[in-house]
Amino acid sequence: MRRHKAEEIVAKLRHVEGLAATGRRVSECVRAIGVTEVTYYRWRNRYGGLESELAEYLTELEDDINRLRRLVSDLTLDKLILLEATTEALSPELRAIYVLHAKAAFGISERRACQALGQHRSTQRKIRERLSLKAPPATGCHSADVSHLSNNPSDRRPKPTDGTRGAAQDSAQGERVSMPVQASAPLQVR
Repeated sequence: MRRHKAEEIVAKLRHVEGLAATGRRVSECVRAIGVTEVTYYRWRNRYGGLESELAEYLTELEDDINRLRRLVSDLTLDKLILLEATTEALSPELRAIYVLHAKAAFGISERRACQALGQHRSTQRKIRERLSLKAPPATGCHSADVSHLSNNPSDRRPKPTDGTRGAAQDSAQGERVSMPVQASAPLQVR
């Protein structure tokens, strides 16, 4: 079975329209282009009023959509497999440590980390208080920075580049850290 390109389909549809305009029956015209009537009517419903460039673009878009759907389904399946493997295998204490690590490594909120690892937030707080767990220092992670992938605006906080925290974060945690002031060149007035 031969797969026709979009521009060929549009050209054959135009040819059938031209033959039908001369007074021939549609079934004879369809036989002249070498396809069945069912195929002709399916093509006419899909590509009937389109130009060849638009039909080509439509098929490219449909191919992209199918490719992206397969990617999303594969990633969803991978996520479900990992979630299934980690949900029963990890104790809540170990999950709490992973939540803190995910917060530090990826710069995400505790809520997002708990959701990804299957840890209830109240359980996370209770275990953290009981074991006096603190988040590890944000030294980065072996994986790429994924903060730009999040849909949650609170996950998109700007990260300081020199390893120091911002004054707003320090005051929120009750600490006072003096920020170094860089010397600048004196202003010249003209």
